[in-house]
Amino acid sequence: KLHDFLDRRDRFHVMLLFVPMLLTAALEMLSVGLIVPVIQVVAVNGDIGAIPYLSKFLPAMPASQVLPTVAGAFVAVFAIKNAALLTLAYVINRVIYAKLAVFSTRMFSIYLDQPLTFHLGRNSADLLRNLTTGGNRAFEAIRIAMMLALELLLTLATVALLLAVEP
Repeated sequence: KLHDFLDRRDRFHVMLLFVPMLLTAALEMLSVGLIVPVIQVVAVNGDIGAIPYLSKFLPAMPASQVLPTVAGAFVAVFAIKNAALLTLAYVINRVIYAKLAVFSTRMFSIYLDQPLTFHLGRNSADLLRNLTTGGNRAFEAIRIAMMLALELLLTLATVALLLAVEP
């Protein structure tokens, strides 16, 4: 019933997070796909003539410059991918905790709007517990589900790339 903790607009915001997740999965595919060319360049000592598909992407350059260029591209893609993953984790946490703050505020307002007889018949510790832990647990579950979805997308992207290259 985690779905019930979010209204329609909030569910849209959470679903919108899947767009950067897909982009990050594409970066993951690119970074994994670059491993083989780097290994091949190292194996042939920078002679890109021995690697036909790589000579299409790299201009004619001395063999001494090929390895630093390919390794630099490899490191740059990994740095960009990891920065994207870090940013995405930050955005997911920020969105989920912002939704938690709105939810807690709504719950508090609902409790304050109740008649006096409601408060006289309830233990105030139960009301405080519901305000502080009930929403936290639900939104923590949503956050964990989003992070799990991200990891699943990254795994699927890696498996898809590996199956495409070497079925």
